[in-house]
Amino acid sequence: MKKHVTISLLIICFMLILSTVTYGWFTYVQRKSIAIFTSNELDAIVSLNDEGISEMMTLSNLAFIDFQNDLIDDKNNAFNAIAQEMNIKLTLDENSPLSRFLFDVVVDQSEIIYVIILDDEVIDYHLFISDFIEIEDTKTDILEKIDLFNTQQIITINNQIVFPGESLEFKVVLWADYDQLIDPNLYTDFEAEVFIDFRIVSAYGDLS
Repeated sequence: MKKHVTISLLIICFMLILSTVTYGWFTYVQRKSIAIFTSNELDAIVSLNDEGISEMMTLSNLAFIDFQNDLIDDKNNAFNAIAQEMNIKLTLDENSPLSRFLFDVVVDQSEIIYVIILDDEVIDYHLFISDFIEIEDTKTDILEKIDLFNTQQIITINNQIVFPGESLEFKVVLWADYDQLIDPNLYTDFEAEVFIDFRIVSAYGDLS
């Protein structure tokens, strides 16, 4: 049986959201033949696991798992306990207008498995992921389903309109796949990285 060894996870954040973005627009009032210019600022607070987020953060509990024994069968009843949680909270300033938070996560390492969860009542991650799995699914099938689910979650986050003073909360839950290591004997030298992008725009704006 493989031990659930934990390693450090480096979180690299691109936070355009933390830079105040000034915007403005003209409103034409036909009856009075005047144009009114309205301006304001977009601002928000971002936290990760109840701490203020910074451009580079390190989490120390990313655990290696065995895909079949842990993710599929959870033979050791440890899959939930060894999950590395990233609880993210985005709070829009009370003086900001209706806004949208644009979020993205990039993981370039096949060793890392992650799932984005918007429902804060989900605490049994094994049961949650099991809903993706059918008996005939291969490992590739399962990972593709998780990837598709994550994409759908990101779209949901990015389309949600947030009111002044409101918060948007979700979590990214991660594990490391022992079987994906090129050399399993060097698991202690594996350096895990996750890139996160936060941006904020007016609810009626776009950065594309």
